[in-house]
Amino acid sequence: ALALLKTGLGIHYLWATGLAVEAAVLHNFAWHDAMVRLTDPVLVEGLAASFEGAWRGEREGGVVRSGADFAILAVGTMVGQSLAAADLLAADGLQVTVVNCRFLKPHDEATLAALLQHHRQVLVVEEGTVVNGFGSYMASVISGRDPGVRVTVHGVPDRIVYAAPRARQLALCGLDAAGIADKVRALHRSDAVAG
Repeated sequence: ALALLKTGLGIHYLWATGLAVEAAVLHNFAWHDAMVRLTDPVLVEGLAASFEGAWRGEREGGVVRSGADFAILAVGTMVGQSLAAADLLAADGLQVTVVNCRFLKPHDEATLAALLQHHRQVLVVEEGTVVNGFGSYMASVISGRDPGVRVTVHGVPDRIVYAAPRARQLALCGLDAAGIADKVRALHRSDAVAG
């Protein structure tokens, strides 16, 4: 690689050496990172949850559950958690629409337009940060379309989340079914009080 960089591309020797070393470091990092990911039980658990969701049809975008009281826009592995939360909320008499936002960008304009015709409250659930993530993006898009719709972003908080099994971390962040259901209940109550 060094000879090709030096002679074939006419690059100065020291610069070519630096590029070759950097390429070797990046290669070793990528290989090590891939091996860690394949053996890390937390990541393997997350992959297993994703594949399980794919078998249940959660990889299909659009509305995966319809309800009249509240709307949840869910991303990735949060689709399954949101569907489980919708089951918990149905037991309380709340009918929740769950949308699988399979394509983050561009978002599904037709589905969003139809959703906003029937829902005044939207919860965006993502297993990413609440700061400048998908939820922030959707809040901006929705407020631009209809400022009267209340959008709440629910994701990983902007603080340190300590190492733990994935299920425990989700519960600590309120991103399991019970946590999502609690968030919807609180938002629904606050809307009823303000309403």
